[in-house]
Amino acid sequence: MTTCYRPLDRGIITITLTQKHDPVAFFQDRPGLEIDETMRRTISLADSCEAGTMLDVGIVDVKGSVNSEFENELLPRHLFTETHVCAVLAEMLVRQSKGEERDLLTDHSNLFYLPDIGITVVWRVDKWVILVNSRKRSVFHFNSRVFYP
Repeated sequence: MTTCYRPLDRGIITITLTQKHDPVAFFQDRPGLEIDETMRRTISLADSCEAGTMLDVGIVDVKGSVNSEFENELLPRHLFTETHVCAVLAEMLVRQSKGEERDLLTDHSNLFYLPDIGITVVWRVDKWVILVNSRKRSVFHFNSRVFYP
């Protein structure tokens, strides 16, 4: 059975780091943020980024399911590095620390992909939760927002 998905391109945003980004320091024991152990390992592989660094980030809203069919078709050119995904996430999380409406969805999953993993970011009542799944495992997300470099 083939699952239908309909991508809606939201364009590209530019994120400018407002301060030097140290991924380990930023994500360590941060109030309003829950991170699984696999994400902590990803963070440990990321390098720092200087203040003023500009990162272009594409956004696609997917109506339907995001699964291996979607990943195989669209993702080969849409993969983050550990450094960039940590910097982008940190800046977005600061802007939406209390679940404000902005680039990250608060009512559906936000997805970021690296070569071997998919990162899911969701808002749960009063905090952001970041979970990591192996891309080798089929993970279904409905009506998600996908971010890519």
